[in-house]
Amino acid sequence: MFYGSRARRRERDDDEATLVVSSSRPRRIQFVTFGLVEARSKLYNVFIVNSDEVREKVSISRSTSAAIPRTGFEFDQDRGTALVDPPYPFAGTARYLRRPKAPDRWIGSLSAPLLGLGRVRLVGPNFKALMVPRLPEFE
Repeated sequence: MFYGSRARRRERDDDEATLVVSSSRPRRIQFVTFGLVEARSKLYNVFIVNSDEVREKVSISRSTSAAIPRTGFEFDQDRGTALVDPPYPFAGTARYLRRPKAPDRWIGSLSAPLLGLGRVRLVGPNFKALMVPRLPEFE
């Protein structure tokens, strides 16, 4: 399991974040970043992009992921800001800004390769982003 004990997680709540980005056009693409995930007693930032589509009644899912120790995802929960700069095979960067009276802002040059689709942009007008403190616990 990636996460540490419940008590250790409560102590680190301010140091964790999950950024979820999704687009439904022209195909459904989701990008997720988990800040400070524990694996083998080390803390990592995890980056995952996934694409789902249906062609001729066949569901096709593609994904690319990467993890890197404590870098590539800088965030400030209080200000509602984040900078995403993941490692290879991702390229480019993106910035997130929470805006209470307007849609949250997600801009940059971030892209990732997806098998059969080539390099796919992960920012643009069709993408919506949301940053939360952490994912809920499932036991």
